[in-house]
Amino acid sequence: MNHLFFASLALFCVFFFAACSEKHAGGVTDIGNSVAGVVVMDDGSPAVNARVVVYFDRWDNVAKMDSLVGITDSTGNFKIDGVEDSSRVLFASLKEDCGMEQVGDTIVISRSKRLQGRIATETSGHVRIVGSILDAKINANGEFTFDSLPPGEISIAYISESGNPQSRFVFRTIDNRDSIHLPDLVEEAQMVSWLVIADHVYYSDYGFGGFVASNEEVTPPVIASVPVTLGFTTTETLYGFVLPVKFTTQIDFATFSSPEYFSVLTAEGISLPFEVDYWTLSASQGLLWVRLDSIPAGTDSLNLYLALRSDSIDMQPVFRESDYVAAALHLNGDATISGATTSDANYGVIGYGATLTQGQYIDLDSLDPCVGDFTLSIWAYWAGPNDNHQILFSQRTYWSDTTSRFQWHYDNINKVFAAYNNVDQRDSFPEAEVPQNEWAYLTLVFKDGKLAMYVNAVQMGEARDFVPTDLDITVPFRVGGDEIAVETWNGSLDEVRVELTARSAEWIRLNYETQKAASN
Repeated sequence: MNHLFFASLALFCVFFFAACSEKHAGGVTDIGNSVAGVVVMDDGSPAVNARVVVYFDRWDNVAKMDSLVGITDSTGNFKIDGVEDSSRVLFASLKEDCGMEQVGDTIVISRSKRLQGRIATETSGHVRIVGSILDAKINANGEFTFDSLPPGEISIAYISESGNPQSRFVFRTIDNRDSIHLPDLVEEAQMVSWLVIADHVYYSDYGFGGFVASNEEVTPPVIASVPVTLGFTTTETLYGFVLPVKFTTQIDFATFSSPEYFSVLTAEGISLPFEVDYWTLSASQGLLWVRLDSIPAGTDSLNLYLALRSDSIDMQPVFRESDYVAAALHLNGDATISGATTSDANYGVIGYGATLTQGQYIDLDSLDPCVGDFTLSIWAYWAGPNDNHQILFSQRTYWSDTTSRFQWHYDNINKVFAAYNNVDQRDSFPEAEVPQNEWAYLTLVFKDGKLAMYVNAVQMGEARDFVPTDLDITVPFRVGGDEIAVETWNGSLDEVRVELTARSAEWIRLNYETQKAASN
């Protein structure tokens, strides 16, 4: 092979080109007193005439670095002679692309990255990238930043204020993101001269946060990947969305036997709050409600992960007032149902639901959704008309004395679904065709003085003007029934939500698609 190369021993005086990025698979191979390898672009094509520098450096080095320089040939290969038998780092660059390696035989080059980190146990000193002149001061909070980090295998050395190397952290970048934000680094007594991340998921091969940390003394936890399909591509960013995730064969239930002892993670390694709907080891089935801070526009699927823990987690609520959720009932024993206590011992659309008997209703006490915009949603299994009105949601004491602030129901007289206030507003939705003897996702949205009804995430006709009755007393808020015994919902109910905001059609559709996909 015709290799074109130079080799020249010199004190380190070479600077990094400003731009780099991306993953890489390795470094160099010794051939006697030589190193040889190949430099490729991030698309796998050879990097022709790339500059390759061998730096003789290690994390605890305090002297200036020596270096050897080579150039790749037409196939991206290089060979550099005169290599000392000592610690070394390889740096390759071509125009604005670059990369670093310490072991292996391939250097992948691409654009540089921004790196942010924090050494939680330090308030001064500086950090440097081993095998480079890149150096960053640590501020009083322990934070540091590199604006132009080469992709590849990176070793960060922490140098104290007195100039003594104290510890290091080694990691590999694994994708083409523009920036990496390291979780807090700490010094642990049992790992002398190492900086470590307390959450060991970052040492797994899954590449959480765009990197894989390296330390032979750290054992990453058992992790399972859980892909989730949303059912469509979102067109707006949704915040504080609670996603139902159903588990069957994706995981080993014998390993992940107790939700108290695992975490749910994003692809960035961030732990997500979740709530258990059911977790049945004997059937290898489970369902978790997982809260996401945001789902960006353009998302059609998500990758979540379960990570086994040695200690139990502190469960955090997922349906939150800060997300405008006033009530979220799974009807698996979490609701107050008037009358018999066995009504919720029936299968619903997700886990258990409730089949109410005559005179029963779900009691939401004095909750008042009508103080502003609201969204009511519920899964309903309808057995059809039964010669009586049938209540979905009712906010009233008695219909007969005009203390009805608002109700959403099936009007048996007019044979339509409707919303009334018992004074002067009796809005009906004649376009609303609710299927019988099957589950349907029903939603009512009140926004800016107008009501809109949805069936299975499809709006039924135009929004209607509506004004809830202005009362000077507090009246009960009930689901599935009211004070008139025969007006109980004729069928089953599940997954009740009362939200004090007007949800968008996109939000409603995502709820419908994801809950339908997670159904029994």
